[in-house]
Amino acid sequence: MQTSDLEGSTLDYWVARGLHEFIREIHFTDSGGRAKWSAS
Repeated sequence: MQTSDLEGSTLDYWVARGLHEFIREIHFTDSGGRAKWSAS
C-alpha cells in the first residue's frame, strides 16, 4: 500500500472539505451579518 497516495487523497479530501466550509461561512455571513471569524 502506498502511504504517499493515501496521504495525497486524504489531503485533497480535507482541502475540499475545508474550502466547502469556508465558502458556506462566507455565504451565511454575507446574507446574515458580520463574519464570525473576522476578528481573528
